[in-house]
Amino acid sequence: MTFIQTYPDESDDTFRRMMQDLLTNLLRELGGGEAPENRVTPFSVGRTIRWAGMFFREVKSVAGSPHSWLWLQACRGWSRGFIQVGAMHGAVFVMPAYEGDKLIARGIFDGEETWINPFDYDEVK
Repeated sequence: MTFIQTYPDESDDTFRRMMQDLLTNLLRELGGGEAPENRVTPFSVGRTIRWAGMFFREVKSVAGSPHSWLWLQACRGWSRGFIQVGAMHGAVFVMPAYEGDKLIARGIFDGEETWINPFDYDEVK
């Protein structure tokens, strides 16, 4: 699961447009060719959670590329926090976590990666 920081007054439509623009620009930068807006993998915006006093919206996609592009953007020092939720299986971080796994998360804030263990959050909607 991938979550991107949102703001309390940010509407679903505003967040979705920001994500679409970001993914389109990243695809263009990474060599997606002409008219990349037609090549962005479909995604949807899921639930909102609260963690450490901040709000995050889930970004869902059946493909892995949007999650990887968002990770890349976060590593560059993006102004929004980034969280991927999963579990450890041996030395490997897996997403999604399997049923019964203890949730942990990999967070990136201001370009710095941190592990959040355990990952406890509040569901907002």
